[in-house]
Amino acid sequence: MDRLYTAIANIDILLPPNLYIEKLLQVLCDIFGYSFSSVIEVDEEGIGWMIASHNLPDNYPQDVNRQAPVLSSPSGEAISTGRIVVVNNPLLEPRLASWYGIMGQHNIKTIIWVPLISKGIAFGTYVLYDTRLRETPQEELKALKQISAMITIAAYSNKYLSQLNQKTNELEKEIARRKQVEATLREKESFLTSVIESIQDGLCVIDQDFNIMRVNTTVERWYSEGIPHIGKKCYEVLMGRTKICEECPAHNTLITGKSGCAVLPRKDIDGEIIGRHEIYSFPFVYQKTYQTEGMILYIRDVTQKLKTEQEMARLAKLNLIGNMAAGIGHEVRNPMTTVRGFLQILKGKKECIKYVDYYNLMIEELDRANNIISSYLSLAKDKVKNLQIHSLNSIIESIYPLLQADATVSDKYIALELNNIPDLYLDEEEIRQLILNLVRNGLDEMSSKGTLTISTYTDNNEVVLAVRDEGKGISPDVLQKLGTPFFTTKDNGTGLGLAICYSIADRHNATIQVETSPCGSTFFIHFKPVPGT
Repeated sequence: MDRLYTAIANIDILLPPNLYIEKLLQVLCDIFGYSFSSVIEVDEEGIGWMIASHNLPDNYPQDVNRQAPVLSSPSGEAISTGRIVVVNNPLLEPRLASWYGIMGQHNIKTIIWVPLISKGIAFGTYVLYDTRLRETPQEELKALKQISAMITIAAYSNKYLSQLNQKTNELEKEIARRKQVEATLREKESFLTSVIESIQDGLCVIDQDFNIMRVNTTVERWYSEGIPHIGKKCYEVLMGRTKICEECPAHNTLITGKSGCAVLPRKDIDGEIIGRHEIYSFPFVYQKTYQTEGMILYIRDVTQKLKTEQEMARLAKLNLIGNMAAGIGHEVRNPMTTVRGFLQILKGKKECIKYVDYYNLMIEELDRANNIISSYLSLAKDKVKNLQIHSLNSIIESIYPLLQADATVSDKYIALELNNIPDLYLDEEEIRQLILNLVRNGLDEMSSKGTLTISTYTDNNEVVLAVRDEGKGISPDVLQKLGTPFFTTKDNGTGLGLAICYSIADRHNATIQVETSPCGSTFFIHFKPVPGT
């Protein structure tokens, strides 16, 4: 038996279970001299299946039930009794009648069935065949029974391995399915991200506590000082506040479940208003629960839109006033001229000499009214234009002595920063008036020793005239009304100076922009260049 156990010890226990069983059968046949062997497992329906064999003839049926039911053979006796069954001269065993042909063909003289038992229940046998008629000593039967335990363990390992392989295959299929689902989800997420990032306006998703859940690159670009945005309060990032905005549309959406809209100021890091944003708020409904999980904010930069609307409103007012001026200006001037003439006549009479001061005052007031009407008429949109090629720098230099004289009277200075610029189509008289109005307004805003700077340069293929003062700046409420006819902050102003400037710029197809701060204000007039220059 030492040879048997030594041979078994040399079998690699890490072999696959089926191969390990075949090695055990080979050792039995080699050591004890059996001709061939097999292992039969019986399923729950009593059907026997050959799971392993050694040296088995080619024509020996793998499906042992093809010949006869296993349980009605000596194999069934071994299974039912749990004992080893030995049959010599199997051709004389009636229970093997169905196998006579095969056994006779291979001259089988002895067959031994050893039960395979697990937890006290036999589930099959392993079978040894010999072409010799042999006696089986007890020591050998004992060894066969011990090896039965080893085959049982290997057979169950094989069964568990099959189950494991089945589960592994199922797991692999599930992993493949989940990978496909993940790939689909990633594709959908990529598509959704592309859609969100393609939106040129701002998009922001917030939860019910106003924490930012997602933003697109437009919001990140507008509010870069708030990066990273995710997890922060929307009013901190968008408005630079420590609590919810009073006019917050998202708060209204959270309470009512309805969409809302508001136009709120956009401020820089220093708190200065740099634009206006129109914010639409929509409820964010989670499709699985149909519950409102937060809000979606759609943000549009309407700064330019509001400026355009203000400009259109201002131009509409100018147009209305211009039409009125064209219709009634001359009719008002004619009677005023008559009155002024008679006042001059009366002023020269001896009997009226004691009222000369009154006459002078009335004539001065009529002249003042006439100047206002002249300015009023200059607002007319259909005023005849005398556009010719002129040098803007030359016009500025020609009136510089007059401007410097006005500045000197009030102990102020004017500096010129004239760069090389192309000629423009200009009405020289109107451009003179525009420059005079802007310069005098700037001088009025400055204290003594201040310097007003007139500069010209090109920017983005446009010619720019800039008038910069060193005053206190323009307040936001006044800034919105600049250019409105008859609006003035001066005690003796008519409110027509800047209105005339805007009207002149409009007739020259130019635009006026204003930048202001506590250190002063700058008026930029952008002229379109002459084609071909």
